Amino acid sequence: MGLFQRVASVAAVACVLAPVAPALGQQGLTDVERFQALQQIIRTQGHRIDGTAADYRCSGRRGTAVITVISDQTGGVVEKKILTLWQGPSTVGPVLQVYHLYLQTEATSQEGGGVSIKSTYDVIPEGQETPLSQSATLPTVVSPYILQFKLMTPEELLESIEATVRVACKPPQSEEPSYPVLEKFSGQSTFSM
Repeated sequence: MGLFQRVASVAAVACVLAPVAPALGQQGLTDVERFQALQQIIRTQGHRIDGTAADYRCSGRRGTAVITVISDQTGGVVEKKILTLWQGPSTVGPVLQVYHLYLQTEATSQEGGGVSIKSTYDVIPEGQETPLSQSATLPTVVSPYILQFKLMTPEELLESIEATVRVACKPPQSEEPSYPVLEKFSGQSTFSM
């Protein structure tokens, strides 16, 4: 096969694969319109939460994380991730070795047309109900995840919600969700952390 034929066949494959890529949003959407598109996808593809008239949820797994995204009746979109992490054996005294790390991001639209993004986390040792205090020394196994989460910009947090929606709200009868393309989060939004 000549060089020209190889290049042509690679280009043909790229042209076939490009439209299949999963995406959310459309070029030219405002931040609020993108946020509303997320709500709509969750309400269309998700399941109504029992006992509520307006709360919808999509759930799934991304790697080892259990993921959930909720569109609630107050107009917010909440992303929840639960990671179960193993600390490993300790040479000093009894140590709880399994920790559940709960990462939560909440997006809400604001009256001025912006989107507010807030993030929180909890670390709960296996077998306990109370989270470790955020002022306590956290187990080393969860520290890198928390540091990465705390350093995420509002744009990265929104992109994380979009990625969760892409995975958790995937229609069961298709291999790829058919969402329009997301543009970069514009700098016009108002964020609060």
